[in-house]
Amino acid sequence: MNPVGRLLLALVRQGGTSSKPQRDKVLRFLASHMRIHNLLAAAAKSRLGRAMVRRACREALTRYKGADLREIFRLLKDFRNFSESTEINALSEIYERSLNPRWVGWISDLARGLEQETKEKLLMRVVYNIGLNGLNRKIDRLRYEGVENRVPNLSTVFLGTTSRCNLDCRDCESRFERDDGAASCDSLDYIIDQAKRLRVFHVVLIGKGEPLFDEAHKKTIFRLVAKHWDLNFLLFTNGTTLTEEDVVGMGYLDNLFTLISVDGLKRTNDERRGNGVFARICNTMKMMKDRGLFFGFSSTVFKENYREILSQEFLYRMKDLGCKTGIYLMYLPLSGQSARHMLLSESEVREYEDLYKKAQEFAPIPIVDPEIFERVHGCRARRGAIVYIDASTGKVMPCVKTPFVPAWCNILTHRHRDRLREILGMDFYVEYRDSYTLCSQCSLNLEKEIDMYVSQPGLTPEDREKAENYLAKISASRT
Repeated sequence: MNPVGRLLLALVRQGGTSSKPQRDKVLRFLASHMRIHNLLAAAAKSRLGRAMVRRACREALTRYKGADLREIFRLLKDFRNFSESTEINALSEIYERSLNPRWVGWISDLARGLEQETKEKLLMRVVYNIGLNGLNRKIDRLRYEGVENRVPNLSTVFLGTTSRCNLDCRDCESRFERDDGAASCDSLDYIIDQAKRLRVFHVVLIGKGEPLFDEAHKKTIFRLVAKHWDLNFLLFTNGTTLTEEDVVGMGYLDNLFTLISVDGLKRTNDERRGNGVFARICNTMKMMKDRGLFFGFSSTVFKENYREILSQEFLYRMKDLGCKTGIYLMYLPLSGQSARHMLLSESEVREYEDLYKKAQEFAPIPIVDPEIFERVHGCRARRGAIVYIDASTGKVMPCVKTPFVPAWCNILTHRHRDRLREILGMDFYVEYRDSYTLCSQCSLNLEKEIDMYVSQPGLTPEDREKAENYLAKISASRT
């Protein structure tokens, strides 16, 4: 192995262990010599570097075959946390849950169904996206140590790609923003590059509409996912535009995980999303399952479906269709014009949370509600771990649930190589992060959170009106 390979391997081996003088000395050297750091990072991503990593992954899979899953997750957790000032992340959560036999069973079943080549690709994702990226983040933190507003813990960017949609769902939260159009490939590429400069781990592709709206949108998304192979992409889609050719192509994108929107079984789903949509979703899932793709489902939680989407019938149907996990997102009428009858009452919210807790015990696949996750770990946006960027308008917002910011928080104006870092270093974001406590969680009192935004100086008239309409809508729904 050449000297570059030996150095990279040494860093990877030491990354997840306790502090060592030799490791710290190497990292501080690289922090002080940016050119050498960039050269080594580029070498790791070169064709030779990737071949070396793949060989190492193959050897690791052989060496740790049959190893205790909890120990493996501990190593991954320690390595992930090595680059952070907080240990709140998905790997830490999985490690904590790995004591639960159900989680061990889920993961064991998943591993048994994977071919050796697929396992190698997944492990390579860990090495590059968590390993190398984590080391780079640690080095960056050392380089900018003591520098104000460095924002070292941004791990995920939620990226809105378009406001257009091929469906007309009843009481859609964003139907009134369809005129914002679709972001160009150039703008999306620029924003993803900005995120990579902050060493993020994940980009979540969402839309005020449908990210895979038509052939042009699909080609753009797939092209960008392939180009930025060193990032993990999570794609939310209604699944109705995917063809067999698309699914075949997605099979080559091992950094893409897809979540297909489904709001219940046939009758419930189609009453909201349109006649025949459930059958089209099932067909898409079948194609993806037959091709061995990793995907899951995403359900919007509202008054008419919250019991059904947590039922055994629904969850086992999703499992049979090939879903590996499920995500639940509470309906929020942020446009101020959505239907308040969709909102759960306080008693229904309590019932939903009780059903969710019970479903975790019998569900055949892992299910997650991000809001309930934050009840334990605190707000990810206030912690600086996530940010939401609407690529159609350029607005950089703390969270999808609170899409209101001063006009100057726009990534598409005054473009330069560190524009995202500059925005996240503005007073608005600094004060926002400084207000973080473990109990600061907007889902517990979203009205109070939105009211805070209304009082922010520099808020655009459109955003101010939207926020005020939202507050009025919530107030009316409580009476």
